[in-house]
Amino acid sequence: MVATKSFSEEYKVGEGGFGDVYKGIIKNGHVIAVKKLAVTTSKAKADFESEIRVISVEDGMHSDLIDDTLNPDEYNIEHVTKIIQLALMCTQSPTSLRPTMSEVVVLLTNDHPIEQRSLRKPTMV
Repeated sequence: MVATKSFSEEYKVGEGGFGDVYKGIIKNGHVIAVKKLAVTTSKAKADFESEIRVISVEDGMHSDLIDDTLNPDEYNIEHVTKIIQLALMCTQSPTSLRPTMSEVVVLLTNDHPIEQRSLRKPTMV
């Protein structure tokens, strides 16, 4: 809450489907967007979290999904990116958009990057 000055009105930059959006300034000086989640059900919260993950990956921010406690020397960012893309492909709705198990095996065992497919955002009910 320090980054947004406790969600002060002077830091409010807009409103979205899941709540108000505030400017935040983190310790290293970078300016970020912070959404103050305003949902009443666990389903809405899960939908919001899924949407954020998809948006982050669409923007090429795969490394932001990696646990900060992992040593970067212990993994290859290209492999991580590939696994995240494949995981998103496997959770598409409807299921007809998902790769077959044979396709998954081929994608995991070859050294080529995954061909970029357009991913759908999570279905909101």
